[in-house]
Amino acid sequence: MRIFLVFFLILNFAFHAFAQDELIKDTDIPALNREIARLESEYQKQRERQYWSLPQTVGHYFDLKTSDPSPLIQLLENNPAFERLMEEFANLQIDRNLLILENRYINYKNKEITELKTFEIRNSRNHLLSNQYDSLMTFGDYHFTVRNHYGTKTPEKIFGFYLPQPLKKQPIPERYADWLRYGETLVDVSVPVFFEKDSGNEQFMIRERSIIDSLVSYFEITSAKPQYPDDKANLEQFYQASSLWQDRVSLLADSLFLHDSAFRNLLEESLNYAEKEKVSNGYLENFTAQFISKERALNLMRQNQQVGSCSFDTGPENQLRRIAGLAAETHQWNIFIQAFLNIMNDRASRVANSNIASASRKTYAEELSKLDLDLFRLLLGINFRILVEEGDQHYSGSGDKIAQAFASLPEEYQVRFENELSNILSDTSLDDFNSLHFYNTFLNYQYFMRETSRAKAIGQVILELEKKLPASIRARIDNPHLELFEVLHKEQKELDRFEVLRSSVADIISSDFSGDCWNATLTEKGSDGKIIYNLTMSMEEGITPLSNFLDQMPVLKMRVSEHEFLRKLMDQDPENRLYVNFVTDRSLVDRNGRITSEIPNEIKESKDFTDVISLHILHPNRRFVQYLLFQDQTVLMMKIPKDFSIPGYGFEDLVTQQFEGFLISEYFSYKLFDEKGNMLN
Repeated sequence: MRIFLVFFLILNFAFHAFAQDELIKDTDIPALNREIARLESEYQKQRERQYWSLPQTVGHYFDLKTSDPSPLIQLLENNPAFERLMEEFANLQIDRNLLILENRYINYKNKEITELKTFEIRNSRNHLLSNQYDSLMTFGDYHFTVRNHYGTKTPEKIFGFYLPQPLKKQPIPERYADWLRYGETLVDVSVPVFFEKDSGNEQFMIRERSIIDSLVSYFEITSAKPQYPDDKANLEQFYQASSLWQDRVSLLADSLFLHDSAFRNLLEESLNYAEKEKVSNGYLENFTAQFISKERALNLMRQNQQVGSCSFDTGPENQLRRIAGLAAETHQWNIFIQAFLNIMNDRASRVANSNIASASRKTYAEELSKLDLDLFRLLLGINFRILVEEGDQHYSGSGDKIAQAFASLPEEYQVRFENELSNILSDTSLDDFNSLHFYNTFLNYQYFMRETSRAKAIGQVILELEKKLPASIRARIDNPHLELFEVLHKEQKELDRFEVLRSSVADIISSDFSGDCWNATLTEKGSDGKIIYNLTMSMEEGITPLSNFLDQMPVLKMRVSEHEFLRKLMDQDPENRLYVNFVTDRSLVDRNGRITSEIPNEIKESKDFTDVISLHILHPNRRFVQYLLFQDQTVLMMKIPKDFSIPGYGFEDLVTQQFEGFLISEYFSYKLFDEKGNMLN
């Protein structure tokens, strides 16, 4: 772990060493405001403009796992009613009445990509049809593709969309079009932050040493930069020394520039070389800004975009911070505002990113609020999703980061933001996709308000607004398990016997299953809800029906409900719940020996693992204990939480194995009990 931290200390040093806490200095605000005033004057003189939503419609998704797609393709050629597909193909997976969006863009290979896609709403997953990797076919109202097994020419499945109504674009209402025009006037994306280059990943290529490397080496040696120690026992001392050196690095550089001609010559030669060869380095950029020219330093930064090595690499963000700061100082508004918005919207280049890392990064909205611009029109405008055609210039923001930005501002901004979102979501003239997008923005805003009384009040507002959303969206909110009901539409009556607590349709990897499946956590309607069934049902070769479970449910229920020891465990606390696991056609699936591999051999050799029931009991505070129930009514206690005990036996009596991992400790019992609860080993 310490090696990992040292890596990032070294990786990001050149950026942190000269970093500033604020992006906009007070001395730069007047000049920026003058440019804003000029642009707003232009905006006032402009004629109104019509903007359009992305093409969208409501339709159905279908998916058939098959090695011979020809029968379905032959049927699709006749453009049949969707119900005909459902009748003729028993294993056809369907998902009806979905909001479907068409999106077109040019990818990094300069290929025009066309996508038809849906969106995650509650437990419903998104579906995607794209020509990026698949060849698309269209027969009448059907758009689909045939996908082969990876690395082969053997068909795996045929999937696509049925669009009974054509894709349509809608005009963006006039009020929001005004916001969009305001944003496009203030943010001119025709002049990008970074100069275009052949490759965005050049920083990961091996380069020959240059004069810039000599400059860096000379500075680090003459300024006595601490060196990473050979002896790991000296790491703490290294961290402390590096921190002190980092605090003084600007003063050290200043002293060298004033008194060391060799350093000055290296700096001048390095700058000339960098401008000619269009390369750069963090040290060189900072020295140039500090001693020679902020404009030249800014151009160096713009020609060498940093690419983050992982989601927590702060290098690209720090580079954008420095660009925004220098652009503000040199009064280059367009570079400043784009760099600033890229920081706010987490629009930095990285090999990988994650929601956790993105949410941890600041938006700096409070600094943008210092300027004389209409923050609401700007940020709400760039949050709209519109049709961008060739020649259009539109900056598109990220809904979650815009939500985070307003959540970080004072209450007066928050109140107006909430009112604006409420008005947008109540507007029936807005297209469905933008309604969904702003609904998700409101949910993200509630999340960033954290566990406060205000967040709870916002939740109530959102509940009322959900009633006004388009039917295709509202249906998935009102019934978060709708996709499960679509998959099991032939067993609707049987599924209605149960209360669905959780559900998903997904491709998963777990200890007992890997692949495409439907999952449902069910409890019988009219029961006390203490016995819960956790189903994982394969969809690899076709849809596993609910009846697979229903056929075995009576026996499973009887064995656990009539077992005296399990009843005692359940009765320990009124909140205890017993979960019976079921995978495709049985309760216990020991995939790759993951469940039984650590069970002592004497137990494995003496027990019949046929028809074993896999279960766990959930206790208060989310503490759960795993068990195996054998045909002879004995129970094997498996994984247990720390300090767990049962009547007659303490934690030390129960635990036999302990596993210590990074930030986690796991405890295993492997104790056998008879039906009365007596320990047998």
